[in-house]
Amino acid sequence: MSPGILAVLLLSALPASAQTALGRAKAGDVPSVGEGREVSASGAKAVAGDPAEAAKALAIAEEAVKEREVPAWTRKLLESQVIPALKQGCLFIVKVDEKDIPGSAAVYDSDLDAIKTPAIDLRSPDSRAKTLHELVHAGQDGARKNQMREDSEAEAYEVQVEYLMRGRGVLAEAEGGLVGIKSADVAAMGAVDRVLVYRYAAANVKAGRADLNDFSDASGMRFKGDKSSDVRQYFEDMAETTAGSAKNEWAMATNIGAMVGSGVRNTKEFLEKDGLTRCR
Repeated sequence: MSPGILAVLLLSALPASAQTALGRAKAGDVPSVGEGREVSASGAKAVAGDPAEAAKALAIAEEAVKEREVPAWTRKLLESQVIPALKQGCLFIVKVDEKDIPGSAAVYDSDLDAIKTPAIDLRSPDSRAKTLHELVHAGQDGARKNQMREDSEAEAYEVQVEYLMRGRGVLAEAEGGLVGIKSADVAAMGAVDRVLVYRYAAANVKAGRADLNDFSDASGMRFKGDKSSDVRQYFEDMAETTAGSAKNEWAMATNIGAMVGSGVRNTKEFLEKDGLTRCR
């Protein structure tokens, strides 16, 4: 993460009205209603899109695209759906207290076309990753990507994890859409991290670029440039074997498991996305 690039993005990528609002926000003068735009939840107190938070989200999205900090498909989603919506002001970022979204770090409200989140901390990789998670949900909505809730959550959480892995230098994009892996030992990583490693490692061997693999795992083996078909099969098997643990991990991390248990959410629910309706 480059704070300098983010600072430039914050000031240069916004329309004049948003730059003015951002200036007020930096001075501690944040209006209760963002630039005259107001959204309200049904039966709830009116909430407002916050121009300063929207500026932060835009900066995160644009840098993720420019620096290839997320997978290619995610960059396409951000470029085609999220970034235009943030610039037009039709995707809201609503700043809320944690108590207002119990059990969640942030939420995307598809009815309001709004991300509800505590203040985004640009200095925190975790905060930026969490924001990207919700921006993926907004992009799914914008692209009308109808899918099961569990697939929607898994997709967004993988982006969140991969962003952090790329930031640590574990993953690095190579030519042809391949992704290089460099890690002392993936055994200590989370399950989602390991699934991504094995998935990319198998793709590298298949593409004849085993040289992009440089890591060891719980087997005690060091996989550095090994291009045998047995190794590729091992990677594919490990990705499949670890998938169950990965699902449990993202379910706990997103609190969806608890919400399913309480009847608030259903992972088998089919989400029909209606697009970012405020952008029409």
